[in-house]
Amino acid sequence: GRAAWIGLAMSAESIKVAVRVRPFNGREKEQNSKCIIRMQGPKTTIISPEDGVEKDFAFDYSYWSHDGFQTDENGYNSAGGSPSKCERA
Repeated sequence: GRAAWIGLAMSAESIKVAVRVRPFNGREKEQNSKCIIRMQGPKTTIISPEDGVEKDFAFDYSYWSHDGFQTDENGYNSAGGSPSKCERA
């Protein structure tokens, strides 16, 4: 999956940035695509499929939905599943 920008929240004091790793679409599944994204807390790592070099990024909000969503106690969708289920390049 690739990171997809899901929103910007602006206020007088700061801008908040969120990123989400979405599930593979049909074409990506047919091509046996590999997930090259890893998330841990606010850190999102992209792993180069060519040479395995990792590049880290930090976002205010990181949502993992590559393998589904869960509903939180307020009824909102939240990241679901485990990153370990994602095959990495």
